[in-house]
Amino acid sequence: MAIRVRCPNGHLLQIKEKHAEKTVACPRCSAPVKVPRPRQDVPPKRQAEKVAQPETGHSFMPLFHYRHLKVRKEDDLILVQFIKPSIIDERTIQETAEELLSLARQGKYNMVVSFSGMAIVLSSLLSRLVTLQKQLEPEGRQLRLSNVSKQLREVLTAAKLDQVLHIERG
Repeated sequence: MAIRVRCPNGHLLQIKEKHAEKTVACPRCSAPVKVPRPRQDVPPKRQAEKVAQPETGHSFMPLFHYRHLKVRKEDDLILVQFIKPSIIDERTIQETAEELLSLARQGKYNMVVSFSGMAIVLSSLLSRLVTLQKQLEPEGRQLRLSNVSKQLREVLTAAKLDQVLHIERG
């Protein structure tokens, strides 16, 4: 079974499982690609379609389809949105964190995580975002949170996480 992964320049690759957790060169552009472990529980990849980004009106191509995240690449950013309005069990939080870490390994992009439509956010998910930010910082990359509700912003401020995480205003 082949592992499907995209290089940092967006080329879709099908890599043999024996190359899992190794870095290979993209045959089209020679960019290094970290091959993830194969996941048996991931649904089949859907056809990529052009989609309008609600915040800016720009169009962009979906980058990957994950179980818990909607992910798009635009310019030098990876834009992430949660599929469900709440992530309340530890298993889903762990899987979501793994998906975010996998994204972080895909290239040298900054990441924007949108909390649009999120009704419930547990502290364990927030701590995973802090861990992700600390992994991106040494590479000069940044994790930014967008569409943060007033209520969540107050929680982040009270916990002083607004000093660690970059929260977009608006």
